[in-house]
Amino acid sequence: MAAEFLAAEAGSPGSAGPGGPDNGAAAGRELSWYGDSAYGTGDLRGAICEAGHQAVIKPRPLPAPVEGGFTVDDLTVDEEAGTVTCPAGHAVALSRTRVATFGVLCRNCPLRARCTTCKTGRKLVLHPRDDLLRAARAGWAAGSGLRKDYRTYRPNVERVIAPGGPPGGDGGSSSATAGRPGIMPGSSAAPPRSTCAT
Repeated sequence: MAAEFLAAEAGSPGSAGPGGPDNGAAAGRELSWYGDSAYGTGDLRGAICEAGHQAVIKPRPLPAPVEGGFTVDDLTVDEEAGTVTCPAGHAVALSRTRVATFGVLCRNCPLRARCTTCKTGRKLVLHPRDDLLRAARAGWAAGSGLRKDYRTYRPNVERVIAPGGPPGGDGGSSSATAGRPGIMPGSSAAPPRSTCAT
C-alpha cells in the first residue's frame, strides 16, 4: 500500500522538497518524507527509496538482548556473502528466511554475557531491507544532515496536520511530504529481532 501511495503522491501537484510548495507536477522530482520513529520500518523506507524519494524519518530505538550489551548493529551483515558475523568474530550463514543462528558458537564465547542470555545461543531475524534500516541508524547516530532537517521541518509539519489531518485522514498521523502535508501509510513490521525463539 505504501508503494502505491508514494507513486500517487509523486505525481500530485503542489508537492515539493524542503524549499517550499510547487504548483507544478512533482513527477520526476525527489520528495522528502518526514515521520517519527513509528514510520521507521524497512518496508516504508524501501517504498520511499524505490520511488526515488528521501526518507527523513527518525530510526526506531534498537533494543539489546542484554542491558548495555550488543545490538544487531554490532553484528556485521554481508549480504553478498550471505553471512552474519558477531563481535567475537564468529560467522554464520544467513538462511533463506533471513535467520542467523549462532547456537553452539555462543556456548564458550567470552562475550556471551554481553550478547545473549539464551541457553541455545543468539539468533537474529533480519528484515529484507536491513541495509536501509542500518544506514538510517548509522546516519542518525553520526548526526547527519537528515537529523538536522528532521528537527527543522518536522515540527512545522506537525503543526499543519495537528488540527485534524487531511480530508479522509485519521487526524493522528505525524508523517507528511515537505510542502504538502499528507497521511503516509505506516507499517506494523517489527524492528530486527534478536531472540531465543521466533
